[in-house]
Amino acid sequence: GALPSRASLSVRNFKRREIAAKQVLEAIRGVHRLDHPCVLLPARAFLRMGSLREHEALRAEGQLLFYDSPRQLADKHVVFFSHQWLSFGTPDPLGVQYRVMAASLRRVIADTGWEEANVQVWVDLASIPQSKPLLKQLAVQTIACYCAAAHAFVICAPTTIHADTGEVCNVQSYQRRMWCRCEQLCHVLRKGTGTMWCATTEDDCRRLGELDSEWLMSVLRVFEGDVTDEGDYLSIVLPILGLYAELYALELKRRAQAVPWQSSPAAAAEAALCQVGSEERRAQTLQLVLNEIRGAKRGEIFPPKLRMSAQRLPPPPPPPPPPPPPPP
Repeated sequence: GALPSRASLSVRNFKRREIAAKQVLEAIRGVHRLDHPCVLLPARAFLRMGSLREHEALRAEGQLLFYDSPRQLADKHVVFFSHQWLSFGTPDPLGVQYRVMAASLRRVIADTGWEEANVQVWVDLASIPQSKPLLKQLAVQTIACYCAAAHAFVICAPTTIHADTGEVCNVQSYQRRMWCRCEQLCHVLRKGTGTMWCATTEDDCRRLGELDSEWLMSVLRVFEGDVTDEGDYLSIVLPILGLYAELYALELKRRAQAVPWQSSPAAAAEAALCQVGSEERRAQTLQLVLNEIRGAKRGEIFPPKLRMSAQRLPPPPPPPPPPPPPPP
């Protein structure tokens, strides 16, 4: 057949770029809205549980709190727990992680001076619906917002044994997990590292401080992380795309205005609402992230096959109606 004309190729390229631009805009909007409510557990209820429990059981008991907007969390103190699962069927079969989480929650409250009554906890098993695939998908694609809403981000990585594989689980294995990298990256890109803790035992929970270069390189390479189901890679394409696009938009704005690197007024306002701390320190962290992305090989940070997959993803489903109130 005849070769396509230069004009037809230009039209195709324009359409591709138009589709890609719409996808990026949708991704950016996605990291600023809650497609699924942010589901939290009061700290006191968390400390009374004795073990990690599923979302559905806690909802039936009326233990969970549902927030439809990040601004509803402005006067709360949200502690986000990031951890790896220690078996294929349940995250914490022996209760090791729960005990470390409970101890680290008390430590964070003591370090920050927060009132326990005003502290609420996000942890995946309780905060993400487990039995409804559509609701679970909506909650997962909103992970960037959940991480950004957190006033404290706690890595829970005690040294123990995976119940099914027999492999050692610790800080190093945590850092290899795709989901753990994703959660860290979403928090770092919004809040920096000044609100991060790492807990490895019931007695050892310390502020993470600045990420060293090796840690930062592994966090940025989210899609090189290990997963149990390879379909999980696609579920985080849009949130990560949105965060990267937002970061580059800030950089382009800085260049256009020829001003020192700083985050957007909206991000600064959000930081003030969430009591994040030094906006200058956060800006420094984001500059390090940009430098690392620039220095990486093409396709190393965001693999081309996933960029193509992102263009083929359907638009996200509309948010479901709020769950019914628990029975009296």
